[in-house]
Amino acid sequence: MSLIQIEEFISKTSHNPIWQAKTGHGSFITFDMGIKSISKRINGTEYTKGDIHLWIYMCDWKICLNGEILCDSKFEDATKVNKELDRFIGATLSFIKMEDVGKIKFIFSKGLSINAENETGFYEEDDDVFILYAKGKNLSYNKKNGFVVESSKDY
Repeated sequence: MSLIQIEEFISKTSHNPIWQAKTGHGSFITFDMGIKSISKRINGTEYTKGDIHLWIYMCDWKICLNGEILCDSKFEDATKVNKELDRFIGATLSFIKMEDVGKIKFIFSKGLSINAENETGFYEEDDDVFILYAKGKNLSYNKKNGFVVESSKDY
C-alpha cells in the first residue's frame, strides 16, 4: 500500500474529533470518532461507538505529548492511563506512519502522538498493531502484510 493511499484513507477521518478514548482488555486502547450509535454485545449489554473507531492492540505503545512520554502500555496505574487518554478528547487523528518495520506512529492534533511497536518477541508477524475502522473500510498494519485496507461491515 502506498503512502498516498494511506493519506487518502486518513483524510476521510481527520476532520472527526475524538469523543471517546478508553482502555480495553489488557493494554488495548480505543478511540471513537464520527457519528455515535448504540450497539449490543452478545450478552445483551449496550455500548456507544463511533462510525470511526481506532483500536490499538497486539503491541507495546507509548502516549506522548510534544515528544514527551506520558505513559505506556506497561503502566500499571489504570487511573493514570485513563487520565492521559482524556487528553485525546477533541483531538483529531492527523496521520499514521511506519517509522520502521513493526513500529507505527499515530500523530494527532494537540501535540499528541502514540508510538506503537510489536518488536518485543512476544508478538507474531501477523498480529495487527491496529485497526482503523472507517465507514465500511478498515486500515490495519502488521509486520507480515504491512498496511492493508479491506472492506468491513462493522466492528
